[in-house]
Amino acid sequence: MAMDGIIPYVLGGTGGGTSTAAIESMIAGTENSPTASQAYSQGDLFIFSDALVKATTAISQGDTLTEGTNYEVVTVASELGTLKDSLTGLRLYRGSDGGL
Repeated sequence: MAMDGIIPYVLGGTGGGTSTAAIESMIAGTENSPTASQAYSQGDLFIFSDALVKATTAISQGDTLTEGTNYEVVTVASELGTLKDSLTGLRLYRGSDGGL
């Protein structure tokens, strides 16, 4: 029942909607304990303790996740703002065939 790229989502997971875990796995990796289950590069996003977090340093599988040491809590809005800032002033040029 996808509608133009929109993912149908029902909280609670009992009404036939997409489960919270499925949505989270589409957005970013999920950590369920303070020990990293996989490696993350600096800048990678993942979900930990019901929050969107960003690796501030490289994290190896098995490392202890510690806020302020190897990750920071972020928001989607802050990440979009960072993306916007990085794209500000970017100029796209058309090739001779009219494409970008």
